[in-house]
Amino acid sequence: MQDAEPTVKKLETDDLPPVLTVPEVARLLRIGRAAAYELANRKDFPTIRVGRTIRIPREPLLRWMEKTCEGNIAPGAEKSIILKRSTR
Repeated sequence: MQDAEPTVKKLETDDLPPVLTVPEVARLLRIGRAAAYELANRKDFPTIRVGRTIRIPREPLLRWMEKTCEGNIAPGAEKSIILKRSTR
């Protein structure tokens, strides 16, 4: 039996909630939970803190991602976020 290739879906930014949790950002960026919390503690990363709760607003996060990716994308490459969805 041949392995099915994963499908690739563009993530529409409107699909994201207006405010994300750190674990949601970890899944979005495909990084571990600990790395996401380290990111959330950086001065240049957009967060909202209420007590011990950390939330990341969607629009500032997208701007941060755009700014962070500048210079890291090949000329002519599309600037989009893609998610790989496994077919099981």
